Amino acid sequence: MKYQSGTSLIGLMIGLLVSVVGILASLTLYKTLVGVVAEAKADALHDGQLATTLLAIQLKVQNAGFGLNNNLDNILVIETAGEKRLYWRYRVNNQVICEGLRRYTKAINGSDRIAIDYLEATGATCNDALALPTMLWAPISTVSVFSQDITTTVDFNIADQSCSPYGMDAPSDYKVLTLTGKGAATLAGAKANNQTLEDTTLRLCLSNIKGA
Repeated sequence: MKYQSGTSLIGLMIGLLVSVVGILASLTLYKTLVGVVAEAKADALHDGQLATTLLAIQLKVQNAGFGLNNNLDNILVIETAGEKRLYWRYRVNNQVICEGLRRYTKAINGSDRIAIDYLEATGATCNDALALPTMLWAPISTVSVFSQDITTTVDFNIADQSCSPYGMDAPSDYKVLTLTGKGAATLAGAKANNQTLEDTTLRLCLSNIKGA
């Protein structure tokens, strides 16, 4: 009795099964790689945006109090209606300039995002006599819109602290602006040396404004 030689139906089915498994594995690997690349790109974008935002705030706020009497009213942080605002003013060429920042929740494509706007006081309301919150403030431009809805992605606070790194070491003698930001690794809860990563913190000594 002669046996059949060549490819059998069972062999074809086994080969087809192995090919399908291989293709599925390749697709899964491709999907994973695409996800990793997209996440890495989003994290890099977030960190770059955060660094740019903190730098922009520092460059703006360092003018606070310049050309004005040293008093506590030339810079102020307030929280109202779910927003956090930072107001400051200074004088250049006999003109008082009033600027501010507004951190708030902004709806984009149906999703809430944390945004930061640059503000200016409008018209004659900007002067060195009115209290900063009583001025009429208007948004001029958007500094940043972050992709993750985490309120403290960027935070700012004013306190009386020492400015010893700047040669002014009397304790609590000047106003210091503390900026904090959550990087991508911090938001993800990443750890280094078994320790949770801390927020990025920057301190800006406002040498034009005396503390209490």
